Amino acid sequence: MTQLFLFSCFYLLVTIAVIKTTHFAGGSMSWKVVQQNSTNSSNVEIELEQTYSWMNSLNTCQTIGGSNENLVCLPTTCPNMPSISVQGKCVSYDINLNLIVTKSTRSFTCALNSGMFLVYRNHLWSTNISTASNRNNSLVTMIDLKTRSKTGQINSSPITSMPSVITLPINTQQVIRIPMIDTDGDIVKCRWANRSARYHFRTINECAAACQTLPNAQLITSSNLDNNCTLIVNISTNQYYAIAIQIEDFLPAAPYHPSSSIPLQFVIRGINNNANLPEIIGEFSNGVIITVSANTLFSTSIIAKTASQQTKIIKFSTDIVPFGVTSTSSVIQQNASIYSFIFTWTPTIDQIGTKQLYCTIATDDENRQSTQYCLNFIVIEKTGE
Repeated sequence: MTQLFLFSCFYLLVTIAVIKTTHFAGGSMSWKVVQQNSTNSSNVEIELEQTYSWMNSLNTCQTIGGSNENLVCLPTTCPNMPSISVQGKCVSYDINLNLIVTKSTRSFTCALNSGMFLVYRNHLWSTNISTASNRNNSLVTMIDLKTRSKTGQINSSPITSMPSVITLPINTQQVIRIPMIDTDGDIVKCRWANRSARYHFRTINECAAACQTLPNAQLITSSNLDNNCTLIVNISTNQYYAIAIQIEDFLPAAPYHPSSSIPLQFVIRGINNNANLPEIIGEFSNGVIITVSANTLFSTSIIAKTASQQTKIIKFSTDIVPFGVTSTSSVIQQNASIYSFIFTWTPTIDQIGTKQLYCTIATDDENRQSTQYCLNFIVIEKTGE
C-alpha cells in the first residue's frame, strides 16, 4: 500500500514537471465533417485534429498538455460545446532542438447550421523564441456548419502542415511554400494572423505574442484556385522567430467571406553557416508541375546531397502529402554524400481535376536543413492503353 502511494506521488510529480517545463513552440488545427449525409440530421459530427510543438527539458517523448487544458469555445450558436483537451500523444522528438511534437484527433457533434470559434491560449511560448514581451500563445479556428446551397454539402477546413522548426541561413533571402489543400475544391488564401481580427462583428486575438515577430517578412497569397501561399524572409540574426498565419477557404461566389479559418504557427531558426546546408537535387526540379493519371502508380526518388562527406542525411521531413494511398521508403545512402528515398502515390478517380501537393525537407545529422522541396500534381483521367 505504501509502495502504491509513493508511486502515485512520483507519477503526479512527473506529470506536474512535464506541464511546468514545457513551453509552446507552434501548432495548427484543422477539422472535417465525418459524414456529408449528416445534412439529414439535426447534428453534425466533426473530427478535429490538433498538432502542437513543445520545447522541454525532460529529454523524453511523451504525452504533453495538462488534462485540465481545453480549447475555449467562444459563445456562438453552439452553446453545448463539449470540453476538447489539447493533450496529445508524442509523434516525434528532436533531441538536438529539445523539441516534442504532439498530435490528437477528437470527434464531437454540433448542431447543423451552427458555427463556433475554438481558441487555444493557455500556454507560454518558449523563451528561446523571439517574441514580444508578452509570451502568451493564441490559436483560433473558425468552424461554420451551414449547408451549401448549390451542393447541399457541409464545408470542411483546408489542410496544412509545416515542420515545427525551419532552419535558414542568415542574410540570405529565402522563399518558403506554405502547403494548402482543400478537399472541397474551394479557393484557399493565407494571411498574417492578427491581434484584432474581425469575424462577424467579433474581434479575436489570433496570435498574441507570435504576431508578425520577424521583421520585413512578406506573405503572398493567390486569389484563384492555385492555392498558393508564399513566405519570403531574410533573417539577419541567429535567433528563433515565431510565424503565425491564418489559412482560409472561400466559395468562388463569395471571395471575401471565409467559410472557415485555421491557424498555422511554426518557428524559423537562423544559422550563421550558409555553405554547409544539405540540398535536395532531384529527380524532378523543385516546384515542377507533374500530370498524373487516376488509378496509376506514381513513383519518384527524392535525392538529397550533403555539403560534405563528414555528414549524412538522417531524415526527410514531409510537410504535406497528396490525398490517396502514399508510401515512403527508408533513407537510402547511395554514396558518401548522396542520399535518397522513394515516394509513391496512387491518385484515385475522385481526385480527377484536382491539384495535389507534396513537400519535404532533408535534415542532416548536425540538424541542418535543406530548403523546402515541393512537387505539384494535376490528376487527370487515365487514358487508353
